[in-house]
Amino acid sequence: NEISHSAKYGINCNAASPLIDNNVISNNSYYGIYCAYNSGATVSNNIISDNSLSGLYASASNLTITDNTFNNNSSYGIELMNCSSITRSITGNSGSGNNYNGIRVNGSLTANSTLPTGNIDFPYIANNIDINSGITLTIEAPNVVKFSNGNEVIEVYGTLIADATDGSEIIFTSLQDDDYGGDTNNDGLSSGTPGDWHVIWFKEQSDDASCILDHCIIKYGGYAGGTSDYGMIYCEQSSPTITNNEISHSAKYGINCNAASPLIDNNVI
Repeated sequence: NEISHSAKYGINCNAASPLIDNNVISNNSYYGIYCAYNSGATVSNNIISDNSLSGLYASASNLTITDNTFNNNSSYGIELMNCSSITRSITGNSGSGNNYNGIRVNGSLTANSTLPTGNIDFPYIANNIDINSGITLTIEAPNVVKFSNGNEVIEVYGTLIADATDGSEIIFTSLQDDDYGGDTNNDGLSSGTPGDWHVIWFKEQSDDASCILDHCIIKYGGYAGGTSDYGMIYCEQSSPTITNNEISHSAKYGINCNAASPLIDNNVI
């Protein structure tokens, strides 16, 4: 179908799980696709462009999003907000000309979740992610996770697994950093600045035996405004494994160990 020029959403999925496949969804006055209230929609092979807000917005929902093209939307390509779980495929998506060329992710995870690999210059944009006690977030490699401002954090009360390999790294960096994931904020060539984002924070409750950062590149965090002086990786009475990483350009500490006993081995800091 061609779905365009709605006064509001092109498609509204309220507690619904439709298959939305091979459509052109464009020039709608709000979101191209809006999903809420535990929608389980499958969104695949669509061209989603020129919508007045984001191409796809999902709140408190868990979608399959594969092989779509997002162009020239006035906010994000994709927004996944108020997430409690991310368990389905998100891969093969791409786009350009959006205000933010990527996948915004926000939420407090209450089920084991994964950020899949395979999106093309269309990185994840972390907008405060809490990993609750007993819950695992796995970030597949290779991957890029960007942060948009000094307040943005990943707080680990459970388990964070970012376990990559040489040549297939997982990147944590600034939204401004065009070296990884392309020109995400659509502002032309730019690079990051120390303090552009806040911290990966391993809490006292986190699962020491399972938390790992391996073969990651972690840059331009460590925001130090006000009383925030945690550094870019903060181990608060916790003991994650931090190995084979490149950790650089923090506004404060690269790694801050507060009554903590992490394994920090074979990194460039």
